[in-house]
Amino acid sequence: MIGIRFVIAFAAGVLLHTTVFSRHFEWDRHAPNILTFACATFTATLVLIAISGDVSIKLSVAFTSAVAACFLSGFICSMIIYRLFLHPLKSFPGPTAARVTSLWVIKQNVPDLKLYVKLRSLHDQYGDFVRIRPRELSICHPDAIKDIHGFRNDIKKGEFYDQTYPSHTLQFIRDPDLHKQQRRYWDKAFHNTALQCYTPRLMRHYRLMADILSHHAASGTPIDASGAFLDLFFDVISDLTFGKSFETQSTNQRGPIVTEFLRKQKFVGFALLNMPLLHVARNLRISLRKQKSWEGWYDEALQARSKASHLGTIFLTLDLLTLADAYA
Repeated sequence: MIGIRFVIAFAAGVLLHTTVFSRHFEWDRHAPNILTFACATFTATLVLIAISGDVSIKLSVAFTSAVAACFLSGFICSMIIYRLFLHPLKSFPGPTAARVTSLWVIKQNVPDLKLYVKLRSLHDQYGDFVRIRPRELSICHPDAIKDIHGFRNDIKKGEFYDQTYPSHTLQFIRDPDLHKQQRRYWDKAFHNTALQCYTPRLMRHYRLMADILSHHAASGTPIDASGAFLDLFFDVISDLTFGKSFETQSTNQRGPIVTEFLRKQKFVGFALLNMPLLHVARNLRISLRKQKSWEGWYDEALQARSKASHLGTIFLTLDLLTLADAYA
């Protein structure tokens, strides 16, 4: 009797995958809800078994875990067979592990996030088109640039661009019509008159960068080029966005916002390799707390910018309330 239940659980896993998860639906951003539902189902099953029979909690946990393991085994077996032999990308070459699970990409990035080195060798081995994830191709062909990123094509941005879901910045908007609508707000900030106003601010930071490089060249001391250009980037972006630079270059110190950003950069880099994992991580309590803290700082910076009287920022011709609507 117990054996039949395990078989039914295995079959249920296969059925769920073939009827639901093998369909062409975007599941990544729903990973937190799916995980919550799975945990709730496990708990409900555990409680139901415990109260419906004269069994101990320990035995209930063991039986429920065994049923869950059989269910997951059926689901995973069905998924592997589908991805290897039935998936629309089945004819593209690539490592077998990469065709089965996106965890392969994460492994290739350990410890330094240098997947590009591995991709170069994969393209040398397999050609211009390589399947590096169950649902993803790496393309190394010049014609693909126009076909994929051309002005007029029917290719929709993938789920990778839902990494800030449900919010979207202009670059991550997947709906072409919505992107066109929101881009109008930003076009005002990048016409010729506005760009000319940015020049004095940009030149100040560029001269400072040139002075730093000249100083190191004259003294013969090495410089961390990546770090130096990161400092330049943060100074320019903060100056153009908020009308006030972080002054990272002039003080040779990074503020708490920049430090926190760089501290978690590597974790985010790994999380971006697996979008379901990213969405789960973003919905953890600690992540939500940090996000709220960041949004509080950002709101204060925008309010300070709205009260400033000087010009020469990317908000030169933008109304801040309109911009807020663009980000909503």
